[in-house]
Amino acid sequence: MDFFAGQDRARRRTRWLVLLFLAACIGLIAATYAFVTLALFLNDPARSPFSFSGGRWVELAWIAGIISGSVSLVALVRWVQMSAGGSAIAEMMGARRIQTNTDETRLAQYHNVVEEIALAANMPVPGVYYLPGERGMNAFAAGVAPADSIVCVTEGLLDHLNRDELQAVVAHEFSHILQGDTRLNIRLAAMIKGITFIGDVGRILLYSGRSRRRSKSDQRVAISLLGLGLWLLGSVGTFFARLIQSAISRQREYFADASAVQFTRNGDAVADALKVVAGYLPSSHVAIPQASDFAHAFFGTVKPHFWAWMSTHPPIEARILRIQPRWDGRAIQRSMIHYATPKTGVDTPAKARIAAAAILAGANPPGFFNPEPQISEGSSVDTGAARDPQYELSLSIQEPLMALAHIVTLFLSTEPAPRSQQASIIAASGIEGLDSAVLRVDLDALASDSISRLRLVELSCGALRSLSYNQYQKFKVLVLDLIRADRRIELKEWVLYQLLRRYLDGEFLRVPDRSPRYRSLEKVREPCRVALSLLCHHGGGDPAYAFKLAWKDLGLAPADLLPVESCSVSEFSKSIEALALCYPLLKPKILKSMQSAAFVDQEINEVEREIIYAVAAIMDCPIPSGAKLD
Repeated sequence: MDFFAGQDRARRRTRWLVLLFLAACIGLIAATYAFVTLALFLNDPARSPFSFSGGRWVELAWIAGIISGSVSLVALVRWVQMSAGGSAIAEMMGARRIQTNTDETRLAQYHNVVEEIALAANMPVPGVYYLPGERGMNAFAAGVAPADSIVCVTEGLLDHLNRDELQAVVAHEFSHILQGDTRLNIRLAAMIKGITFIGDVGRILLYSGRSRRRSKSDQRVAISLLGLGLWLLGSVGTFFARLIQSAISRQREYFADASAVQFTRNGDAVADALKVVAGYLPSSHVAIPQASDFAHAFFGTVKPHFWAWMSTHPPIEARILRIQPRWDGRAIQRSMIHYATPKTGVDTPAKARIAAAAILAGANPPGFFNPEPQISEGSSVDTGAARDPQYELSLSIQEPLMALAHIVTLFLSTEPAPRSQQASIIAASGIEGLDSAVLRVDLDALASDSISRLRLVELSCGALRSLSYNQYQKFKVLVLDLIRADRRIELKEWVLYQLLRRYLDGEFLRVPDRSPRYRSLEKVREPCRVALSLLCHHGGGDPAYAFKLAWKDLGLAPADLLPVESCSVSEFSKSIEALALCYPLLKPKILKSMQSAAFVDQEINEVEREIIYAVAAIMDCPIPSGAKLD
């Protein structure tokens, strides 16, 4: 299973869809001209519909401009609406966000399942949503890039699946994010909206022609004929567009099911989730009207289709047989639950991290999915886990203020003068209570074992996503001021800031759509050289040997290690931005070469790990499977 090859295929499909869309626009313009000239001919027989002399070319140009401009504008508006981020799409459908500190058992379990799959996939934890009141068992993922993506499930799915099955569905949706399907889905929806606009105009004109009783008969006929032609043309165009959309969607669903098996190492859970849907009376159908426009993004069919080849999803039975070829055809029957809370035991972030490690190892830890034991007075059960520093930390940063304080602490200088200036910056930040929270966190950090800066950022992002837009802007300004307090930018500061920006900007800001530009590594030879040289200088082995080994993995002509002074933070930043414009299949090769350089001494230190994670985040590329980064 190759996520990157899947991304590349999705990109190529998008290119063909754009070409088909442009061809459809040209056809619509030509057909519209034919209908307009025919309507004019009926109104004035002296005007031949086949004459292009005189001012008829001007008429054609106006018609072409109006039609192409209208269709493009409608598609663009739809694209802007849907590319505002996965959160905007979820909220448009009436979904509710689940906070990290929720005290409802089933929602806490769902949130932790999303967190553990994100850790297993080496990507930022997406926004976690659910659709309240939806009986159908369904889910969807949305977003332009991993940084602004969300995962959403229906309440019916939460109530009727056990933890293993829920994990399988979430893994399925993560596959869509990593493959680039969520971006493809948005483009499909935008293009189809532009095509359906032609039919909408036709219906308006057809109705207008019928309602003009006082107009001349020939004018009514011309308007009605034009409206009928546009309506038919729009209907045919929409039909074929949805046909293409459905065919692509069905193939991507098969791929996502197989990817879910790879993520969870539990093919039975993936198949069982589908079997439960097959045996459930409301099936995967979703009642909200907005779901129809985004039907191809869901886990299952949103509404039933009479014709199988118009369905956005393959038959559930076919999907199960792909995973379990010897399936006996029996569905799993679950008693109907009317939004009752299942008794599953409260999950914790610590359990989520244990599960992520188990998924990466290819096995489930013994007893992990069992309910927590009840501890009575005088019991000899070991409660050491409750005193584990990482467990206590994960609980403390569920509150946004404490999460802010922990992140701010990462940027505090160890030198007295800059640290004093940073204290003044924090006090003047306008974030109430932050200065005292930072002081408390700083004192606690001195008294406890240190935790990976990378893990601290990952754990904090869930709570930071609940900030308001203004609070987030204040936070970013504060971090930048703390970095500049000592009048220099250190590598660790740049890395942490880039991770925060890539993990959180998509929640509050519109993430720019960076189209790939470089098809070969030869075109980014120097950026690769700068990135690898800096990484090798921060490693524990011989820099020259590490660089030579990593450069060989790239398959480029021989090059020498750059000196330290040529690998400044500024040059490194420019290089990574250039590497982010590579085509999808090139990005994992870059990350694998960086891993080779870091692992040359048989271990990866914290700085090397943070550099690789930051590069992966900026390139919007998951860490390749099998990477030895933990």
